[in-house]
Amino acid sequence: MKRTICINILDFNITDKQNYHTEIIAADKETGEQFTDLMSIHFFELRKVTTKLDVNDRKAMWMHLIKADTEEELNMIKNTNIPAMEQAVQVIFDMSADTVLRERARMREKALHDEASALQGAREEGINSILEKMRKSGMTEEQINAILNL
Repeated sequence: MKRTICINILDFNITDKQNYHTEIIAADKETGEQFTDLMSIHFFELRKVTTKLDVNDRKAMWMHLIKADTEEELNMIKNTNIPAMEQAVQVIFDMSADTVLRERARMREKALHDEASALQGAREEGINSILEKMRKSGMTEEQINAILNL
């Protein structure tokens, strides 16, 4: 049979205990006997993870990775020489680079669109100005249309 594991990573404390990891199992309320070993619920409280990196505590290393706020913290994790950590940090860096490139491309497209819209607006404003001057000079709509249809 397959196991069901529910993992909850919290940015607040839910228990009073010092340990950042709590595993909850299903137990019989009357006897306290474990009901099944096929399911468990895990809580990881990020605020309880120590600031010191312990390369021997893999769960804590993953919590540090999830909790990392700065490039410096990510580089410290990457420099632990733990292949899985190095790879995970590299994925985060790659995703960040992709995000920056996508944002630059989006901004370039927006600038091109804004420029085209401004040119179109200027063109329409110029045409309206010319039409107004033609009308003021006494030209009829038929004469104006005849010139515009050339």
